[in-house]
Amino acid sequence: MDSTGLEVLAFTDALTKSKETGKPVLADLSAIWCPSCRRLDSEVLANESVRAKIEKDYIFARIEYESEEGAAFMETYNVRGFPNLLLIDGDGKKLKNLPTTFSPDAFLAAL
Repeated sequence: MDSTGLEVLAFTDALTKSKETGKPVLADLSAIWCPSCRRLDSEVLANESVRAKIEKDYIFARIEYESEEGAAFMETYNVRGFPNLLLIDGDGKKLKNLPTTFSPDAFLAAL
């Protein structure tokens, strides 16, 4: 995650900040040991254009799959597997599931 350069908040903190700013949460369900998650970090989230877009328009939250927060997140938003990216408003309403892609341009287009 450090390789992305993104500020990472816990999901609950991201929801609070989302309510304050009006920016949606970009929630990333990930596992520390997952090769696809690490690839998403290094090939997409670390991309300068992607990082700038996220910092400008979203609140970024990383949810660790193997945590209580991860289990609650998966149940609440009916998601399985990882990486899994969702846009969520400050009230916790899911706005959109983002497709998993390793192309920065495709990721930006999906936002």
